[in-house]
Amino acid sequence: VCQGTNNKLTQLGNVEDHFTSLQRMYNNCEVVLSNLEITYVEHNRDLSFLKTIQEVAGYVLIALNMVDVIPLENLQIIRGNVLYDNSYALAVLSNYHMNKTQGLRELPMKRLSEILNGGVKISNNPKLCNMDSVLWNDIIDTSKKPLMVLEFASNLFSCPKCHPNCTEDYCWGPGEQNCQT
Repeated sequence: VCQGTNNKLTQLGNVEDHFTSLQRMYNNCEVVLSNLEITYVEHNRDLSFLKTIQEVAGYVLIALNMVDVIPLENLQIIRGNVLYDNSYALAVLSNYHMNKTQGLRELPMKRLSEILNGGVKISNNPKLCNMDSVLWNDIIDTSKKPLMVLEFASNLFSCPKCHPNCTEDYCWGPGEQNCQT
């Protein structure tokens, strides 16, 4: 269990200090008691310490990162007890370098099956693939009519397609292991 953060887009110290505190906070963490905020991660950083996270009580914010992959592959549930911008349980915002050669390409959340409260905002991620091949209505609580803002990159033709064994082409990324189940 780890506390999580409530910093929104605030950077803690320099980029190095910010990453170190991110690593310290989430290393070996399975349940985040507040929010999971992954921000300002540079291009060649290893985020494998995020693989242990299974549940987030608040919101998940992924913003202003230049890293290629954020491996939240064991995240199963976002409770949305606290929402980003009072609306979103998952916000994926502006993950790219100014020259747009670097940026978030993959967000393999293949085990994410439930967002109990709140919507999803995916915006300004020019390199991010496969978010358009996720069946979001299977994950969110549609009865609460959450706010959904899904803006997909214009370069989707260069993205890898879902594996042929994925049900109706729903996936989080390339390969059979990233099929949405």
